[in-house]
Amino acid sequence: KAILDVSKGHAYLQNPGTNGYLEKQFRYLEELVHNTSSPWNLLDNSDFSQIVNQRGENTYVQAGYGFDRWVSLRTTLSAQILFDDDANTNVLQLANKMEELSIFAQRISPETSQKMCGKAYTFAVCLSNGQIVVCSGLCSDLDITGSENVRQFSASGSGGLHSIEVIKVAGTQGFTARIIIAAQGVVNLRWAALYEGEYTVDTLPTYKPKGYAAELAECRRYFIRTGNSVKAGFISSDSDGPLLRLCIPLPATLRATPTMTIINASGLRMVTGSNETPTISSHTVVLYPDGAIRVDLRVGQYLGVPYDSPIVMYFAAEFSAEL
Repeated sequence: KAILDVSKGHAYLQNPGTNGYLEKQFRYLEELVHNTSSPWNLLDNSDFSQIVNQRGENTYVQAGYGFDRWVSLRTTLSAQILFDDDANTNVLQLANKMEELSIFAQRISPETSQKMCGKAYTFAVCLSNGQIVVCSGLCSDLDITGSENVRQFSASGSGGLHSIEVIKVAGTQGFTARIIIAAQGVVNLRWAALYEGEYTVDTLPTYKPKGYAAELAECRRYFIRTGNSVKAGFISSDSDGPLLRLCIPLPATLRATPTMTIINASGLRMVTGSNETPTISSHTVVLYPDGAIRVDLRVGQYLGVPYDSPIVMYFAAEFSAEL
């Protein structure tokens, strides 16, 4: 049962389940309600008390993506969610095993980054003790090329929080804005926010969580992990040989054609009733406008049944359209 709760200037969906349509509709409703009451937080997955974590690990200790939309830029960084007794809530803990800074970042889409040019913005984080650190300034409208990184504005922190900053980074899709949290030692964070406009600690808008359903829907535009369940398809072929072609509906539409990491592909069952464990040599992914994914799995052997024969198999994968 889904319950819409509109209170204190925001809306959220209780018990949203896995219905992608409901998530999409409530995401729009939450944004509408939120926009009428306060400036909109441009960051995704910013409420660390109920963080979206589709990859499923409690601690991430390597460079790369872990908690949805957040990426570690240091191999020495440890990021984990733990309960803070003093704050009486879950917090995000960043810790560094070495002397160098831990760099934890969120990449803003090129489309949104372009809209930031020539405007003032404020980036803020809240520590577990309630202290808020703020940096604000003007995002330059000068395009950058090559591998150049340009700092827009920053602020120093205290304790384990070394600094926070907003930079512009050149890339193949045009430049993107990057939100940086730099830690030296151990720091516990409650939330992060990026607002249009210049604010101080005293004038900063009250942080209002968007709600888990809205955050999950946004995160699924960048990354989706499917469960290990039976997927249907058929046997096909091309000039390079036989294929297993699966059509996989997803709970949300990814922002771009994703890369795929196979978690499991087993239990192939064909019309003959036989079960096979296919040997997959390569794969390709096609993203349809309605959000469905077609996966072509290259197999190295003829499976003994006519092409276009229906199949079912256990299949689980991660689809990533991260920036």
